[in-house]
Amino acid sequence: MPESPAPPSQELLQRVLDPATPKTLKLAAARGTLPMQRQDLIVALVFLSADQDGEVASESRKALSTTPQDLLRAVIEDPKTPAPVLDHFGRDKSTPSVLLQALVLNPSTSDDLLLELAQCSDVDVLDHLVGNETRLAAHPIIAERLKANPALSRDSRRRIIELEEHVLGNREDYALPKPQEAPEEVPLPEGLEEITEEELEGAPVPMLEIPLTPEEQAAEEALRRTPLFQRIVRMSVAEKIQAALKGNSEERSILIRDPSRLVASSVLKSPKLSEQEIESYAKLRNVTEEVLRIIGNHREWAKSYTVAHALTRNPRTPTGISLTMLNRLVIRDLKNLGTDKNIPEVIRRSAKRLYDLRTQPQKVKRK
Repeated sequence: MPESPAPPSQELLQRVLDPATPKTLKLAAARGTLPMQRQDLIVALVFLSADQDGEVASESRKALSTTPQDLLRAVIEDPKTPAPVLDHFGRDKSTPSVLLQALVLNPSTSDDLLLELAQCSDVDVLDHLVGNETRLAAHPIIAERLKANPALSRDSRRRIIELEEHVLGNREDYALPKPQEAPEEVPLPEGLEEITEEELEGAPVPMLEIPLTPEEQAAEEALRRTPLFQRIVRMSVAEKIQAALKGNSEERSILIRDPSRLVASSVLKSPKLSEQEIESYAKLRNVTEEVLRIIGNHREWAKSYTVAHALTRNPRTPTGISLTMLNRLVIRDLKNLGTDKNIPEVIRRSAKRLYDLRTQPQKVKRK
């Protein structure tokens, strides 16, 4: 069944972002004379504000500066907004505090940008960032950066300490906070060894240190020889993001492997994604850890047992994500994980311990 064509406004956006687009069309977009939806126009203005043509860039920046704040806020709050657009507003010194407050709560805002904003002097922005406990739990370094900021309020500093004690610390009642789009969290069963903060943060192993199987290597080499792959390689980052959002499944299967976190994560925002694609992505060992983190934190995707099992078997999955999936695995899969030398040691030990707990004889209580 053929895919439905993109709406006229989105078609115009793609044309405007095309490097080969004539200057006259770019200027028309910068001056607001094209029939584009407001959100698409703002995205276009952000990209055009960095255009090599000085006049196009100047007109675009001028248009952005006069755009009503409520329209900008709607774009900044939208999880589907491309990450480069969010980065633009986050790093623009003229962005008002109220927009930055919305920015730090958007799940699509990059970790690097949150780290940068954690050093700002705006108390309200810092308070909102502290309130984003899901991101702080997933990336404790953001909490550390906040604690080192003298502008952090006393109340926010207290909240971080409580978060460390109840979530990031080495406690038996350890459990990740419930993400906005994650399945209901289940604490680790009693008896599992304590997980250290370093193990939980689970710095990803560099991709080159996770060798592919012969079958995976052959599939990757075949993919790289395709004309589609060669065409995508020549795209700019902006073009890749557009292809990730609007392209077909073949394009997405290539772009999900892109070394750029912005490009790869944009694939997961495509409205055309299927459940089968998500299951295949969860198994990939040559994607960025952010891809696997987003999949594991997504409420609907994480409901799938196939996805949960694939994430725990994938050595690139962040440790905190894998740990929360273990409770859902059946005994057979726990046993296999307990002897899998390809996954992090903390996951292997925890799976073995959980398997032992489930298979040990039940003690009969005496009356």
